[in-house]
Amino acid sequence: MKKILILQFIFTILIGCVNKKTNANEDKNNNISKERLFYYPDDIRTKSTFNLARRYKSYEDSLINKKGYSSKKAEEIIQGFIDDGLILEPEITYFSDEGIETISLKYTEFKYYYKILNDSIGDKVNDSDYLQY
Repeated sequence: MKKILILQFIFTILIGCVNKKTNANEDKNNNISKERLFYYPDDIRTKSTFNLARRYKSYEDSLINKKGYSSKKAEEIIQGFIDDGLILEPEITYFSDEGIETISLKYTEFKYYYKILNDSIGDKVNDSDYLQY
């Protein structure tokens, strides 16, 4: 009987460890729910996100309108610039189990999360006073 209880205890601990690791991996794999996104209109991190999004949109529009690329091709080119270190990596800030974290994303993932932010607070963010770099 004691062996069964000990095995159950060990099994319970293992399941708990696996679940904790799975939750951490979900955050790291950018499966961030809308509720976990960090957005305060006056926060420098939010202003930075909007500033980067405006720059990426400008790059994408230029590739589409001036060079004639498709939207998908423009996204691939921008991701290539990011991968080569020619432009900054897109980042998003969110509430994780450990606190507020900022993670780097692929360009298409960033566009998805930025759209959520813009729909939520886009009219309240004034990033024009954000330090240009």
